[in-house]
Amino acid sequence: GKLKEKLNIQRMILVADSGLFNKTNIDYLIENDIEFIVGARLKNLSNQWQDKILDGKNYLKATKKEDNLRIYDFEYSEKLRLVVSYSEKRAEKDKKDREQAINKLKKRLKSNKNAKSLISNYGYQKFIKIEGESNVSVNEEKIMEAAQWDGLHGVLTNVKDLKAEKILEQYHGLWQVEESFRIHKHDLLIRPIFHWTARRIKSHIALVYMSFSLIRFLQYKLNSKSIKLSPEKVRNELCHAQESLLKHTITNDRYIIPSKPTENLKMIYSIFKKKYDTTPCKLSK
Repeated sequence: GKLKEKLNIQRMILVADSGLFNKTNIDYLIENDIEFIVGARLKNLSNQWQDKILDGKNYLKATKKEDNLRIYDFEYSEKLRLVVSYSEKRAEKDKKDREQAINKLKKRLKSNKNAKSLISNYGYQKFIKIEGESNVSVNEEKIMEAAQWDGLHGVLTNVKDLKAEKILEQYHGLWQVEESFRIHKHDLLIRPIFHWTARRIKSHIALVYMSFSLIRFLQYKLNSKSIKLSPEKVRNELCHAQESLLKHTITNDRYIIPSKPTENLKMIYSIFKKKYDTTPCKLSK
């Protein structure tokens, strides 16, 4: 509420992954009239709902580039919608990931007779069958059960006026948030490991955030010209815009020699109507 007032936001919809999906959080959001789109843990729903989701008869085809997509918009409760989608591309990935995990498990079973080491590995737990005290084998029934969910994904929402396709589109935008975290952590080194006082830590974080804002603005300008450069690429290009300083050993005159710009760097400069001068020059005293 305070954020909406401060920034004069007319409407705000919270979008979060399935980590927020539990009854306490959902009830809180509803009670406080907060609109949300939250990833649903489909396999944790009741058997009745799982049967409805796996039925698949009423799913409607949706258009998506390079993918066969089907969507069903369930009325989960009086205030909630459960939007479930089936993606052919996602199904292929789910199947491939599972097969890789099973192949690794079979290799482990051949080389390692220690059942405890397999049981402690979460990736293997759902696919193993234990008979007696030490007989561990692949559980084919569990594999078939897992295969039923290939390609399926769901979100829970209390948003009433958006179509199912738009709901899913907003949820899939979470990748931008995840990418932003990676940029802060890896490219801009937001963790203030070289600072100890509160003032210096806050200053460091403020500088990182300003840098991030400039990178995003630069990406926006590049996208407007149909130029696609990742934040990492943008940073590397700008870091390589350097000048070498040479000093004459006899006269002590100093000269500046700019580095040769790449094609990407030339585009970045041109978009902001800046000239990248490659002409060496004498540094005035």
